[in-house]
Amino acid sequence: MDLKILLLLFYVTVCDWQCVYGKVKIVTMPGKKTAHFDKTYTFSCEFMFTDNDRLLRWEWYHKTDTSKVMIMTYQAGAGGLATVVKGEMWDNSTSNGKTAKARSPESSAQVEVLDMQERDNGGYLCLVMSEETDVDTMDMKLEVSKPAEIYDLSVNRSMNIEEHDVIGIDCKYSGIPEPSKPIWWVNDDIFRGGNRTSENLGNNNFKQHLTLFPSEVTWELHGRWTCSVENPANDNQPATKSTSINIIHEPMNDGTINQYEAPYGGGITMFCSVSAWPTLTALSWRRGGTPIKADGSRIVVANSLEYGRSTLMIKELAMTDFGLYNCIAMNKKGTKAIEIQLNENDPPPASFNGAHKLNTISIITIVTAIIRLLF
Repeated sequence: MDLKILLLLFYVTVCDWQCVYGKVKIVTMPGKKTAHFDKTYTFSCEFMFTDNDRLLRWEWYHKTDTSKVMIMTYQAGAGGLATVVKGEMWDNSTSNGKTAKARSPESSAQVEVLDMQERDNGGYLCLVMSEETDVDTMDMKLEVSKPAEIYDLSVNRSMNIEEHDVIGIDCKYSGIPEPSKPIWWVNDDIFRGGNRTSENLGNNNFKQHLTLFPSEVTWELHGRWTCSVENPANDNQPATKSTSINIIHEPMNDGTINQYEAPYGGGITMFCSVSAWPTLTALSWRRGGTPIKADGSRIVVANSLEYGRSTLMIKELAMTDFGLYNCIAMNKKGTKAIEIQLNENDPPPASFNGAHKLNTISIITIVTAIIRLLF
């Protein structure tokens, strides 16, 4: 390639920033940035300057909040490098008086701000100036994101509510940007009913009011209620808060298995699960109207009145153990009998048993006859 062309390409490459922009050029692209609430954020403004020029100062400042200024002034040194002469602190109005520090002064205007807050939102400007009074600037918009959190979850009624009453629940939460609308859970299931009214309380605080109508308020809604919200700053870890709503009701079947099978001579464990409020006062088992008496060895009964759970374990099942059982649950509101059927596993076919016995007898007869002939 011709030497003149090579020199021309070199000139164009060098002048890309020296000739067009002057001797100082900021190379960081402007745009929108995101910082995390209560975390450290580094404002970074990369720049270049020539060896025959010297850096004089750089500045970072907030476009509307004049308290947020960081100015670094330099004294020229050999080879175009510079040393810090003066640094004015960022946000002098804060209680600790020092929320930021500058670093990497030779090629980057960096301000490391600790504990980013909502007040740090907004537009910023980076300015770099050389000794030759060349200046370049870069605009940036910063959004401080704050993970969603729930700071209050309350029920506007007493904790003991009658069935078919009206219930109102308030979930108050905050976050930047605004979190998604709350998801409601009853125990481990998403609740999609009710009427929901959302409100912006200001200062990035929000509320959703959930109203449950009488037709919805049944014993199935008794238990743990959870409000869940999130925004991108939560990193797919939603914020949750729970409370209990106690709906007064008599004992109700809450997932009990109603039929079991077991072999004759084997063992079986049967479970009874009940929802009730107020708490159960008694749990017992009956078979054919006769109370089951636990003996601690062959028959064992374990009850939890608080959680509405009962277990009946029977070993060495006899023919009299098969049949219909009742799990009897009682509280101050009423009594519930839950039916549980225990069946014997199907025995082997009769033809199989008969053939097996016949074969056994025939073998014994033949062996006996042979022994007699020999002896």
